[in-house]
Amino acid sequence: MTLTFHHLMSMATFIFTVVLISKVLSERRAPGSTMAWLLIMGLVPYVGIPLYLFIGDRKIRRLAGQKAVLYSKLQSPKTTSGNDFRPLASGEAAYEAILLAIHAAKSRIHFATFILGKDAVGQAILDALCEKARQGVQVRLLLDGVGSLWFPRSRLRELKKAGGDFAIFMPLLRMPFSGHSNLRNHRKMVLIDGQRAILGGMNATDEYMGPTPSPKRWTDFSFEVSGEALPELENIFNSDWLFASGKPIEASPLPVTATGQVPVKVIASGPDVPGDTLYELLLTQIFAARTRIWIATPYFIPDETLARALELACRRGVDVRIVVPAHSNHPLADLCRGSYLKQIDHAGGQLCLFMAGMMHAKMTVMDDTFALIGSANLDMRSLLYNYEVGVRLTSKDSVEAVAAWFTGIFTKTRKTHPANHWASSYLDGIGRIFGPLL
Repeated sequence: MTLTFHHLMSMATFIFTVVLISKVLSERRAPGSTMAWLLIMGLVPYVGIPLYLFIGDRKIRRLAGQKAVLYSKLQSPKTTSGNDFRPLASGEAAYEAILLAIHAAKSRIHFATFILGKDAVGQAILDALCEKARQGVQVRLLLDGVGSLWFPRSRLRELKKAGGDFAIFMPLLRMPFSGHSNLRNHRKMVLIDGQRAILGGMNATDEYMGPTPSPKRWTDFSFEVSGEALPELENIFNSDWLFASGKPIEASPLPVTATGQVPVKVIASGPDVPGDTLYELLLTQIFAARTRIWIATPYFIPDETLARALELACRRGVDVRIVVPAHSNHPLADLCRGSYLKQIDHAGGQLCLFMAGMMHAKMTVMDDTFALIGSANLDMRSLLYNYEVGVRLTSKDSVEAVAAWFTGIFTKTRKTHPANHWASSYLDGIGRIFGPLL
């Protein structure tokens, strides 16, 4: 009997599903992520299979292996003590600091961002970079292939005409269904002359920053670091640039001197780093916390282990506060956070909904001598998939400077208890299943 096309497709789908399920089971994934993939592949294979092929496995070994590892399992960046740290707690302060830093550059500018806006802010930054390139400063602009997908390449070519250069980190349309769409460079770094850096969660667009306040601007946090931490930040940028452009940066390292007394440890996370550095650091510190754990994140989708660690911290009397926007720019992420927020609430933690628009800051303070700030959200995409960068602060003064931002933000939040009716429980269950896929 001749097999129909429908039967052949059914058999092929079944075989392909079995193969991919076997692959998922062989990968080192969090249990929630494994279960989510098994469910979507088994129940809806025509959705699950293309989605898996598009997103790819967790570290995407073939593509990630093409990028040089930043440091080995036995070596990681050390804490440097000779630094200055300055908070940039508003979009106006960050915008001013970035433009002043660009205009003051004498030898080189390394600028990496997830999004470069097609607006006045993006154009002003690009114009400033072009101006410095025409003056003979080495200017390199690194953009992510997804975050800056719609930025006109003709405008980027203006930078090349001025004598600068740009590169796109894993262009989305170059190799469809290769898995690299899941490898996003979410690092945001402005490095000036190898001496000072501006980092944080803000992208170079009007939603995040600008010359004057805007009612539509998101609440976010950036910061400036100068001193002995800069060589490690330059090393991260150089590695990302080589991977994206194929061109090594051959400029000789600039001498760096201590500018202050703030201890700073640079922490990169992503497929180019052994293990899951940010995830492991957060988990370790949560278990060690004794007095407070304050977390601000636009998207709160931890895995079972992180959620359980926070729950246990609540039960041992730690002041646990989770600050999230009342409504983020991703409704699906809001749906998937529900069960985790409810878990923290039931354990005695405080849920603080930011009511003054979108809150995009990514910050954690624990006790009096730990703060982690940078580009990573508290969700599994940021902590396990993306290329991210942050810094760990351990001095009481610098940690208190970050805690002061929280104190101001708390006045713009509403403490809440999640609803417990049957409909919310049903939606929470759905979010708990599919949250690991986001």
